[in-house]
Amino acid sequence: VKDYNPNTIVKLATDKLKAKGKITLTDNLDRLLAEGNITQEEYNEYYPYDGAGYYSVFMETNLYDAKTTSGRKLSSEEEIAEHIAEMLALEPGSFFLIEYAGVYTTGGNDFYEFRCYRA
Repeated sequence: VKDYNPNTIVKLATDKLKAKGKITLTDNLDRLLAEGNITQEEYNEYYPYDGAGYYSVFMETNLYDAKTTSGRKLSSEEEIAEHIAEMLALEPGSFFLIEYAGVYTTGGNDFYEFRCYRA
């Protein structure tokens, strides 16, 4: 078993998407509030998801078993983060948020759940 940190995946994938010009939902809400385009009450209501939909990416918790749904092996935190970032980069909207949502167990295997919000 080779452990890895799901929070590291979130940070790496987020940084990759920002480098591609995408904006986190939270950064966008912060900007809207700072510019006076939304009130503090609206900010509190919208934060952090701002009504965005999401899909989940499930990745084996054992790095030795991590792979894409098509079976391509992902052998590092960097490769997992790149995989998640590539999927979100294909979304037409400018805004995103990635969060680690815990461990999901099925068929005797444990998976990290990464929620990928997009708008």
